Amino acid sequence: MMKCVPTILILGFLLTACGGGGGGSSSGGGELMPGGGSEQVPGGGGGGGGDSQQMPGAGGSTNQAGAGGSSGSGGANPVPTRQPSLTANGVRAVISFVGGSPLIDIREPGSAWATPPNDALGPPADWTATTELDGVSTLPTTGRFHVVTDYGKDNDDDYLAYGFWSKNTPDSQGADGFASFFYGNMPWAGNVATLPVAPQPQPVTYRGGAAGVYKILGTAEVPVQGEATYGHFKANIRLVASFGQNGKVLGYLTDITPLRPLNSKNPALSGVHHMSAEFSGSAFAGRGPRCGGTCWGGQFFGPSGSEPVPTGAAGWFERLTSYESGDDRAVRLDGSFGAVKQ
Repeated sequence: MMKCVPTILILGFLLTACGGGGGGSSSGGGELMPGGGSEQVPGGGGGGGGDSQQMPGAGGSTNQAGAGGSSGSGGANPVPTRQPSLTANGVRAVISFVGGSPLIDIREPGSAWATPPNDALGPPADWTATTELDGVSTLPTTGRFHVVTDYGKDNDDDYLAYGFWSKNTPDSQGADGFASFFYGNMPWAGNVATLPVAPQPQPVTYRGGAAGVYKILGTAEVPVQGEATYGHFKANIRLVASFGQNGKVLGYLTDITPLRPLNSKNPALSGVHHMSAEFSGSAFAGRGPRCGGTCWGGQFFGPSGSEPVPTGAAGWFERLTSYESGDDRAVRLDGSFGAVKQ
């Protein structure tokens, strides 16, 4: 039996249950590490979760963090997307494979992210998650960093990750209180609008998880009598992609489970359905129910050429609207997601 040497991957700035995100060979330059291992450095460098850019409307290319670039679409209208990365608000995730399982480390210059909260968010099935704090868990200014990945084997070239940085009690969904990230080790190279769909287009389903922050709209920032009006949440996500010309992606957030770090009274939240997005190369972005404008998007990942369609997808969302179960109060959701082909 061949003995595998642990490989450490460092990822710049939003998966696979069975190898679902990228695939093929690692991107970015390799660097020898002590002990004979290697470190993969993303070849781009992403900013915070709020960065966006316009994908070319015809034949252009845009460099993506950690993996070459993605092709522009042949469509007339570009769509906004965000660059994949594993850094949010200056904090980065470092993923390695040690002892037969993935290990997630969280790093920020000058801070020690080593205090796991008592109420950490859990991962979807077959994924791994880590939640850490950079200070006392009872302080609202404490930073929280949550990472979820389907990194599944040593030298895994086809994996996804998503997560967020936020204040421990996210009373602000602005740039000073929350930033999400998503990442795939191998962006799909090409234009999904030109994928062969003969003889008849067949929708492709992707399933995974999502995480972020929620805020009950119209309520005070300070909870009244212990009522939870904002906090973190996790959810399941399902994407249904119809590739080819005039194709689109539909998104469904379900099983939304809220988490209030300093309060045990959590509202149940309804699912968010019928988010619709258009393609631009390997990226997509679009609208959601009652969010107004572009409020979600992402990118497809996987080994182009050896697979007929992308093996995974990851991305972000903001200003999505849910509701408390049994109540009329609207809830805003911001976060990121990752999903693998079924």
